[in-house]
Amino acid sequence: AMLIGVGSEPFARPPMPELVNPAPLTMRDEFAGTLADQFTTEDSVILHAPFHDDIAFLGVTRVDRKGGTFDLVAMNQIGVQFFALHGDRHHTEIVQAIGPVLKHKDILLSIGDDLRRAYFNLLPSNDWQTDIESTYVSFDGPDKLVYDFGDSPPVLLEKRLEGFPFNPFRVQYFEYTRDGNFLYPRGIVVDNGDYHYRMIIKNRSWEKD
Repeated sequence: AMLIGVGSEPFARPPMPELVNPAPLTMRDEFAGTLADQFTTEDSVILHAPFHDDIAFLGVTRVDRKGGTFDLVAMNQIGVQFFALHGDRHHTEIVQAIGPVLKHKDILLSIGDDLRRAYFNLLPSNDWQTDIESTYVSFDGPDKLVYDFGDSPPVLLEKRLEGFPFNPFRVQYFEYTRDGNFLYPRGIVVDNGDYHYRMIIKNRSWEKD
């Protein structure tokens, strides 16, 4: 794998605009209208873990939200495939992995969990409690699952499962760009509390299928 250094804060979020008479459900519904059901994304991905070298790869991921599946192919910069994953809404399968990578089967399956968190279940339910702050609104769901929406047009800023002494997971979305009627984040950061690593996903290209 290509090993490179990375800072702890890979993306800078500009100051969020003040919300004027925000309606949380309307914000959620506006964001829902910008989500593509099926897309393919090509990304530079970095796994940053404390006290370990960073691991970087190029990832091509096809996501089918309607069908509830995703497929990831991970390779180095010259196209040598490291591993491939297939997942649905609940499970991940290692389709292929080279020897040294297969030794870390638990991490590969955890990456599948992170992709599932990042790309699926992006909309809270109508009956969740909402809290309105000056620049964002929060939806508080069951089992301490929290979604934060803000900006204009409204987008999902963060999704997390709160816990003690650390959050089991946290997904942050940065730098949304528009492609027709659709919005897509150019940066995604997933903090994995189970394995204590951060996955940084820097988008290179995105296409609706």
